[in-house]
Amino acid sequence: TADQTQLLKELLAYICQTDSFFEYAIGTSAGSLSPRTNWTSLAKYEFALPPLEEQRRMVACLNAITSLQEKASDLDLKTDLVINSVVDSHISKAGSRLATVSDLVRDCVLLPPQDGNHGGRHPKASDYVALGVPFLMASDIRDGMVDVDGCKFISQAVADSLRPAFRALPGDILLTHKGTVGQVAQLPSIAATYAMLTPQVTYYRIRSTTLLPEYLALILRASSVQQQLAVLGR
Repeated sequence: TADQTQLLKELLAYICQTDSFFEYAIGTSAGSLSPRTNWTSLAKYEFALPPLEEQRRMVACLNAITSLQEKASDLDLKTDLVINSVVDSHISKAGSRLATVSDLVRDCVLLPPQDGNHGGRHPKASDYVALGVPFLMASDIRDGMVDVDGCKFISQAVADSLRPAFRALPGDILLTHKGTVGQVAQLPSIAATYAMLTPQVTYYRIRSTTLLPEYLALILRASSVQQQLAVLGR
């Protein structure tokens, strides 16, 4: 327990959540299967200790930020619920044409969806480079965005040696179907000519003006579609 005349316990809670404290705890941990640290090691962790009045200001500021984050998260959840409600209502709207992905492929609205099933030619960690062709995994697609900066990269030569069918182009709609299931995003403009997919991600490429990619992305995010994906992903 923090000595309140020296360190506010509210500030101590925030200090224990910092990256530097976490890295220190990991660095002093022991055990390979279940790494753990101890109080003797943690007691040596050093950090700046400002006067109490400044600590109170810091806690007030951090509490306000935390509250704002919680409200933003709640608003984001409610916004998703509204969007899903509107999309689900439109999907079931009387008079609307019903179509499956197979129908759209047959009618030449979509190219056959492709994922990055490279088999024995799947790139290894040793093939990763600092910059090159984005090698997109399910973890790179989150909240409607594709992390084309923080993803893994492979060289152009390695990418060109893989099947061209697995190349995602800017504008394609990406859907995760392994690992993290149901994340949807549109591939943005990238420095490379294309991005290469892993087996965790499928692209949907529109070849007709009768379907907007943004609309397809909304449909794939709809709760009714997400429920089907969740069942199929089990």
